Amino acid sequence: RLKNYQDDIKALINCITNIYNYDIYFSIDNVLINQNEKILQNIINIIQERKIYILEKESVIKITENIQLIGKIVIYPIVINSDLLGSIIIVGKDKIENLLNISRLINNIIKNMILNIVN
Repeated sequence: RLKNYQDDIKALINCITNIYNYDIYFSIDNVLINQNEKILQNIINIIQERKIYILEKESVIKITENIQLIGKIVIYPIVINSDLLGSIIIVGKDKIENLLNISRLINNIIKNMILNIVN
């Protein structure tokens, strides 16, 4: 279902990236949509747990064969009606609470986009 909103989600992420200066990645079907790269299995496993994953201290994590993230990291699954639709991955040097708040904001906007069209 998220593939129908891919362009809108890319525009949203680009806007938020420009405002907050975070690196923001978005995955659908285990592929980062902006980079068209498959996520590594260990990251897929984290996303499939359907829980928010937080690295509060500056960390290094490889998410694809070619992309390594450095900073504080939040991996936020997007779940609607118990369906795992994708995930948001945010990296920054800011307080982890700020990264979480931006993750929630993006998640809520995407959910509203989908639910408003469906209903």
